[in-house]
Amino acid sequence: MVSIYNNFINQVKQVASIAVVCDSLLLKKALERTLKDKLAPLNRCDLVIADRAFETDKPLLVIGEHIRKPFGFETLAAAIERFEALEAAKSAAIGLFGLGARSDLDEKIAALTRRYAKELLLLLRQR
Repeated sequence: MVSIYNNFINQVKQVASIAVVCDSLLLKKALERTLKDKLAPLNRCDLVIADRAFETDKPLLVIGEHIRKPFGFETLAAAIERFEALEAAKSAAIGLFGLGARSDLDEKIAALTRRYAKELLLLLRQR
């Protein structure tokens, strides 16, 4: 068991710190025990592992979406590695292709669409 745990820790060396946010107390305690050397508070972590999706500025690995239950050390380590690789690819794409500017354009289009819809509703209600 110790060697399996050591292999797990060696596989997730890239992630400096992980926060665990779970509604399930059993799952939370199991993850905290497994990740004890990597645990950090939500405001100082590099990755969040949770059993539900929620808004956060940190990369969020959701159990049930990114990793299926039940899972063991190897499966968890592989899921964390895949997730980190995807996050790195996203960051590289944003930097390389300037996709951050695209989201600004999308926000402007959405705002104009909402304004247009609001004005159209006002006109229709006046008639």
